[in-house]
Amino acid sequence: MENIKAIFDSSYKRALGNRSFNNDFIEHFYSNLLGKFEEISNLFKNTNMSSQKTMLHDSIIMLLDYCQSSELPIVKK
Repeated sequence: MENIKAIFDSSYKRALGNRSFNNDFIEHFYSNLLGKFEEISNLFKNTNMSSQKTMLHDSIIMLLDYCQSSELPIVKK
């Protein structure tokens, strides 16, 4: 049986590959999320979705970096 890290790594590579923005993955994620319940969709009604999608991608990358290094990334404002 494949170990959990190998399964995760395989899934990650399918979704984000070389860490570049995977528009298909992000679009599919939000399509599923917002299509589940009207209440969820309403929460995003006034959201700049372009910025939201970039934030999701960046958050996933930061999470993966932390999981690999156990160090919190420095975020510049």
